[in-house]
Amino acid sequence: MRKLLLILLLMILVGCKTAEQWKTVDFEQVAKGNYAPSARDQYSIMINSQQDWEGLWLNIFKASEVEVPLENVNFADETIFAVFQGQKSTGGYEVTITNISENKNQVRVEVRAISPPPDAIVTQSFTTPYQIVKTKKITKPASFLWT
Repeated sequence: MRKLLLILLLMILVGCKTAEQWKTVDFEQVAKGNYAPSARDQYSIMINSQQDWEGLWLNIFKASEVEVPLENVNFADETIFAVFQGQKSTGGYEVTITNISENKNQVRVEVRAISPPPDAIVTQSFTTPYQIVKTKKITKPASFLWT
């Protein structure tokens, strides 16, 4: 009986050491909305430079009727993650980053895309839902998991 318990304990300890250790990464919302006029397709992006940040901001909001000021980001210490749900024919859609986690090799960004129920009363205009967040500086490859 002792031998069996010892073997079981050893298996548990070995399993714990080989499992990937994911740690939650804190993030802060930079922008969220339903109208990013040039974001017609669903996509996600990680940004680590001022040039790329300005390019994304300009590209996304260039067709906006209202000037949207560029958020200040310190890329020496911070990284941007942006998700765009693409163009939708009505309101009622939303995209939200629900979690960001990392292990020693990569970053995982979990994204929830929400659609209105079929019987919902929604705005009858095109929308392009998006969310942009910033985190501590991250240089590992990122994967975006959409649900």
